[in-house]
Amino acid sequence: MPLHDLRVPKVSDQAPDVSLTDDKRRPVRLSELWAAGPLVLAFYRGEASPDCRATLLDLRDNGLAFKKLGARVAAISTDEPAVSAWLRTERGLSCDLLCDPSRTAVDAWGLLDRESFGGVARAAVFVIDRTGRVRTRALEDAQFNADAALKFLRRGGASGKRPLRLRLARVLRRVRDVEARVFGSLGGGARSGHPT
Repeated sequence: MPLHDLRVPKVSDQAPDVSLTDDKRRPVRLSELWAAGPLVLAFYRGEASPDCRATLLDLRDNGLAFKKLGARVAAISTDEPAVSAWLRTERGLSCDLLCDPSRTAVDAWGLLDRESFGGVARAAVFVIDRTGRVRTRALEDAQFNADAALKFLRRGGASGKRPLRLRLARVLRRVRDVEARVFGSLGGGARSGHPT
């Protein structure tokens, strides 16, 4: 059996927009989360998984850095809201904890492991832009860490366009090219501050 099925979104795919419940039993649509800016979306097996708890703690410890970049962090499991609420309190988590005990959202993403504990989410992390496009991902067979996601976001990877400093550098090169052509065609190539 393949580790992931073909429905797992690839980079540049539209992310499935699903409805879930948070740990306070409030309804949440994923599109509401990514509409405000980049969304770092982690799927985790549940409270009982040490590896997944480590990922959640890594996201928690870097929460301020994500916030400074305008990114929101959310995590999805098949746990009941009460279990997720306990996990939030126990581990001091600040990200959105989304619950999918019916397993429909996890299955829609192609991340349902039906053979483990009656069906749990496979570990995966996605960065989604404000249009709902997957910009990068790390599946459970790849190592994820918050530093890699932060580096990706700092480079402008979730904006769908080049980072501002790269765009400004390109504009500056164009201005210099135009100056060189204009002042070069005036003869002498040297330019002074005042026209003669």
